Amino acid sequence: MSDFESYEFVVTSKKDGKNKLLRVLLITFYTLFVVGCLVFGFLTGFVPLLALVPLVLWIIIFFTWRYVKVEYEYLVDSGVITFTKIYNNRTRRTALTFDIRSAETILLASAPDTQRRIFDYDPRHEYSFASSNANLVTFVAFYKNEDDRKCAVTFAADDRIKKFLKMYNASALRNGNVSL
Repeated sequence: MSDFESYEFVVTSKKDGKNKLLRVLLITFYTLFVVGCLVFGFLTGFVPLLALVPLVLWIIIFFTWRYVKVEYEYLVDSGVITFTKIYNNRTRRTALTFDIRSAETILLASAPDTQRRIFDYDPRHEYSFASSNANLVTFVAFYKNEDDRKCAVTFAADDRIKKFLKMYNASALRNGNVSL
């Protein structure tokens, strides 16, 4: 495959309120779990079983904390973008695949009328693969999926991805008043 047909790009998730809230809730849950086990153990006399609390807590943390650190991998291959979520550098899940050519409009997320245009488009599904990197430009693409449902996807783009957007769907960029 040539350099002009495919490109792989990884970004970290946005450190927004949702991510911070998840961190606070998980830490609160872990603390309440330990306190609850201690209180239960001392009140019922199961003090020797309290030795299992650190092991159980480690297992709970192992399976839940991974959702706090999420990275997004963008794979552009012949005009098709595949978004993959990577949880804590261990677990990978393909979240979305869409063809750049199927995008009706691609616009800058920082444009003043973007929220109004998203509301007017009324997407059935909204996907966000936004980056915490301030050096990257964030785009919103409107497209219809294979079930003919309206979707909106938010993603970060570096210079190479911008070139792919322009190469595969310049008219969608013009519809969004984006000049690259």
